[in-house]
Amino acid sequence: MKISELSEDQKSHLAWRLEHNTYVGYGTACRIARGEFGDLTLEECFLKADKKPRWARYFAQKVIDFKVNEGRKAAADKSLVLFREILDATRGMDSEDIAWMCESLAGSLKSYAKTTRSLAEHMKEKEDA
Repeated sequence: MKISELSEDQKSHLAWRLEHNTYVGYGTACRIARGEFGDLTLEECFLKADKKPRWARYFAQKVIDFKVNEGRKAAADKSLVLFREILDATRGMDSEDIAWMCESLAGSLKSYAKTTRSLAEHMKEKEDA
C-alpha cells in the first residue's frame, strides 16, 4: 500500500511508528508521511529507515490495520479545543495568575473525575440489577 492511499489517521500512525520504532526523527517522519520524499510503499518507508524486510512488512501491516476509536478521537478533539481556549486565555497573564488558574482547573478536574466515576458506578449497578 502506498502513502497516498492512507487515511489521515493512518498517516499520523505511520509517522508515529517511524519515529517510535526507527531512528528517524519525528520531523522527518512527518515529512515522509506527507509524501514529501515521493509516494513510497509502506514497506519502502521502513526499509529506508534501516528495518529488515521482515520488520518492514510487520510495521507496514500495523499501519494498514490501524483504526481509531471514534469515541476516544472525539474526546481528544474536545480536549484539544479546551487546551487551545486555555492558551488563548493565558496570553498576557503573569506567572502568578497562571499558577492560580492552573490550581483552580486542577481542583475542578478532580471534582469532575470523582463525579464521573461515581456516575459510572451507579450506571453499572443499575445495569446489574
